[in-house]
Amino acid sequence: MEKWLKEIERVKQEKDAFLDRRCIGINSVTVMFLDTKQEYNLSENYFADRHSVVDPCFAGAYITPGVITTMREIHIHAVKCDAISHLLDDYIRYGYYISNSNKEYYEQLVPGFLKEI
Repeated sequence: MEKWLKEIERVKQEKDAFLDRRCIGINSVTVMFLDTKQEYNLSENYFADRHSVVDPCFAGAYITPGVITTMREIHIHAVKCDAISHLLDDYIRYGYYISNSNKEYYEQLVPGFLKEI
């Protein structure tokens, strides 16, 4: 989980004008930059070029059509979703068990889940 959390912090702190470009989701893989009207497909190279932990094959799953956002917000959302997916996969794979070392990650990334199970 540390690599996901480190990436979130890195993207939050990164000084990069591209990350702050405002865009709108067009479909599950494409945004349009509001300043240039240029379309940009995130599943092609964005996450790989950024050396992200996010699998580019699933990158589009983190774009919501019609939502105005920034590349930074999309990136952070994608990393959080990927981390949560891995946590829940482990929960199921290990017989619906959560180790004590992972409890803080569940509390941070999936609030309320521990109370529900």
